[in-house]
Amino acid sequence: MRMPFILFIFCALLTGCNKYPEGPGISLRSRTTRAVNIWKFQTVTDSGGTDISSSYNNWLFSIDENQNLLVQWYLSGVRVDTYGSWDFDADKSHILLEYTNTILEVEFPKTLKILRLKETNLLIEGNELQFDLSGTL
Repeated sequence: MRMPFILFIFCALLTGCNKYPEGPGISLRSRTTRAVNIWKFQTVTDSGGTDISSSYNNWLFSIDENQNLLVQWYLSGVRVDTYGSWDFDADKSHILLEYTNTILEVEFPKTLKILRLKETNLLIEGNELQFDLSGTL
């Protein structure tokens, strides 16, 4: 009689671990450990599904274990480094960013919904864009 109960609990735990729509279903690494990386922009699509990745060539999105954020992006071929901080929201379904746009010298908050959080792949969406990123660490 105990075996079905234990099997039920195990199955319930496995399905409860699937936090993000695109996975992973289960991971032995914490969300923070999986999120900390230097992320390269692989594919960026707009809300209509149009691939706009070429606008994000050579961009990097780096987050570390101390909640530091660095986004390297390009404006007219010149690299711009933007610094800030990151964290998860209360239920860890979104990444919260606070950063200063170094061109405009204005602080911006940004919330990105996590669709997939794997060691080497992060799929997030926000502001009607979807970002598919690959980790370099």
